[in-house]
Amino acid sequence: MVGPVYIRANVGPELGPVEVAVLWSLVLPATIAGTAIEQDLYLLWPGPVDGETVPGAPDPALAAYLTERGFTVVREGRLPLRAHQLYGGKERPRPDPLEGGAPFAIYVRETGTLVRSAPATWIRIPWTPRLLNRTWLIELRMKLPKLIQERRASWLENVVWGRRHSIALTFNDARTRAAFPMYFEHRDRAVRLAADPSQLLINFADSEHLKIQEVSPLTSRREASETSGSTEVVLFDLDPAEGFRSQVLTVQFGYFTGWKSWAPVLFAALFFVLGNFVGPLLTTLVTRRPIVGSWSTEGARSCPSGGAGSAGSPR
Repeated sequence: MVGPVYIRANVGPELGPVEVAVLWSLVLPATIAGTAIEQDLYLLWPGPVDGETVPGAPDPALAAYLTERGFTVVREGRLPLRAHQLYGGKERPRPDPLEGGAPFAIYVRETGTLVRSAPATWIRIPWTPRLLNRTWLIELRMKLPKLIQERRASWLENVVWGRRHSIALTFNDARTRAAFPMYFEHRDRAVRLAADPSQLLINFADSEHLKIQEVSPLTSRREASETSGSTEVVLFDLDPAEGFRSQVLTVQFGYFTGWKSWAPVLFAALFFVLGNFVGPLLTTLVTRRPIVGSWSTEGARSCPSGGAGSAGSPR
């Protein structure tokens, strides 16, 4: 089993590609020796990856494996892979880069002329004894170019409230056209989540200009970062009882700069001023409405000029 697992995304006002780090360790039953499972691990990511790469040629075995299954490989490379020591206090060593990193291949599924699926990524994690060492966590770092999506809104909403965005972090998500066949083939060898605390986390920098509209699921939590100033953290505890069902953390948010930071106050003040101005104006117009004429109690019609009108009876 795998645990703990931390999938952490860092979001800032620039709203560019999101840096994502996946940290984990392996858990073995006491009856199984570590030497019995010394083999590479594979991570199926349901989207394209980008960001910093490490030197080294791509792994041709990944592309060949995907091509044999009818996929089209669109990009290859190696992602940074590091080992984090959990203990040591101030003397704790810096993360140790693992030589060669993690080879990856981005692929798509083609069905017909010019019909391509959304990309997915097949990543190989080379075996290291630190995967079983409970004092270390292995970290895979990458950037995801399409993790933040802009919400649809009218031009008036964008002017008043600014542009709104959403971000979703997932665990065990294999629902895309490119990812599902790979999951289905390897589902009997998929590694389950252990009972150790595991989380999806999104760090929002510059929290003074951040407005979070909605967080899903409702069991998610919001708190200030313990290590970074002006950073708000939204986190969700993964549930091992969910098995291989997808678990998703979704946040709808917006960043406000300049006058838009004061938009709610400014527009409330504007409507208050307009209300105070338009109200008396309408009252004045109503009270100054000209009177055409009225019937007196004696049946004589009086005129606005003060002269007597012709006698008659009201109808």
